[in-house]
Amino acid sequence: MLNQISCYVVNVMKENNIIHDKDFDWYVFGTEVFFITVIKYLVLFILAFILGLFKEAIVFILAFSSLRIQAGGVHSESFWKCLMITNILTFASIFLVKSIPMKYIIILLPILLIFSTILVFKYAPVDTPNKPLDQHEIKKYKKRSTATVMIGSILIIVLVTFFKTSFILNYAAIAAIGFFSEAVTLTPWVTRRKI
Repeated sequence: MLNQISCYVVNVMKENNIIHDKDFDWYVFGTEVFFITVIKYLVLFILAFILGLFKEAIVFILAFSSLRIQAGGVHSESFWKCLMITNILTFASIFLVKSIPMKYIIILLPILLIFSTILVFKYAPVDTPNKPLDQHEIKKYKKRSTATVMIGSILIIVLVTFFKTSFILNYAAIAAIGFFSEAVTLTPWVTRRKI
């Protein structure tokens, strides 16, 4: 259905001389990805609002997505699987952090950040059939993904060091688990599986 809507939109663009015929397939793909992304985040944020976890979901998605843009990762075979997995991963991570006593969050934070950095350094970037990477792009995205996780980790550590409140610790842990969740999608154990 999304493919049909995307084809219709791109056909309208073609009829109005906004795009050329030779780029038709790329525009259909891009339009479909746009619709999928909008729907996925709309559903996620509506659920987060209903559950009273809107701010937490924003923090998780910002950490997860900022790294994912640079590092890549495993993709689901269908939109519905992607939607389900994204929601389960987001809310399970948030509920996990909320269930851990604050005294253990201090221990968990550096562990998550260290493992995230190691996994990103070792496995990023991950290319996909829709986005194969050449050697130049691999080097570029390796640097970017490593910089993203390191800058994010430093920011989290600075916030926790100077503002050691339960509020900051809670959001720092959600950001850290967002980085870690994305880092896990880079590993061979996950990328070899069809999700």
